[in-house]
Amino acid sequence: MSSLSRRSLLLTSASALFALCMPVTQAQSTWPSKPIRLVVPFVPGGGADLLGRLLANTLSHSLGQTIVVENRAGAAGTIGMAHLAAAAPDGYTLGVGLSTTQVISPHIYAKPPYDARKDFAPIVEFATSPFVLAVTTSLPVHNVAELIELARRQPGKLSFGSTGEGGSTHLAGELLKKAAKVDIVHVPYKGSAQIVGDLIAGHIEIGFLDTSAVVPLIKSGKIRALAVTSNKRLTGLPDVPAITEARLPVEAVGWTALFAPAGTPKTIVDRLNAEVAKALQDPAIRQRLIELGQEPAGGTPQQLAEKIDREDRKWGALINELGIKAN
Repeated sequence: MSSLSRRSLLLTSASALFALCMPVTQAQSTWPSKPIRLVVPFVPGGGADLLGRLLANTLSHSLGQTIVVENRAGAAGTIGMAHLAAAAPDGYTLGVGLSTTQVISPHIYAKPPYDARKDFAPIVEFATSPFVLAVTTSLPVHNVAELIELARRQPGKLSFGSTGEGGSTHLAGELLKKAAKVDIVHVPYKGSAQIVGDLIAGHIEIGFLDTSAVVPLIKSGKIRALAVTSNKRLTGLPDVPAITEARLPVEAVGWTALFAPAGTPKTIVDRLNAEVAKALQDPAIRQRLIELGQEPAGGTPQQLAEKIDREDRKWGALINELGIKAN
């Protein structure tokens, strides 16, 4: 073959290769060019949904594309996250993951429908929130020390409500029992609204609650907050002590973060991370998070991945110790 023929063949091959690469490169450089779906793995109206819609609205403005929230609830959030894991990694399906879905559920289900570490691309932590340790107003205690003293005097007599066996609020209660060496009966509920109703009525004495569900009730005096389960006070509840102020190592902080299917291009992940970081500096968005009982978060995809690893070890050990398994 002549040198001219070889040169023509090389040029033809290079042109073909360039043509094959063009759609991928173009797709990434023009992203987003159509609406994006945001999977929220819980029912509309709950804390995860409120945060998901705030995130969707924020990104819709900054990206210049419609973001459609898609609620896919069930099985403690695993149905929605399994749907996200199976989606095309093209940046047009994103999801809201929580400490429950990414750390706790994989330990309590015998065959979880996804690998929380391998099936997702972490993007950014959006918000964090401790839980509220609250009591019915008829209970004669006004701080954590008094509650522990009463529980020790009456072992097995007091009960605490959570949003379900193996859920974050259940584990927060078990941490308290273990740290304080008290016997308090666990009563699982299907949601925060039912816990709050029974707490107000005095059918249960104690509740571990999502902050987004109870801040107005605390401020109106319908339930009494003794502590938040973190090592510092919550901005939206400055008068409620952190539980570590009672010298109890009961840190249980839920978090909400943005994820994409594994394999999503790094350019898209980095763009989303930057847009959320910018949004979290907006005073209006920060104030809305505080109103929902949340603390603005942020950070890099790597920091989120490292946090998942740390929490997996912490909560996995407790779940295994308690022998909690989903029915």
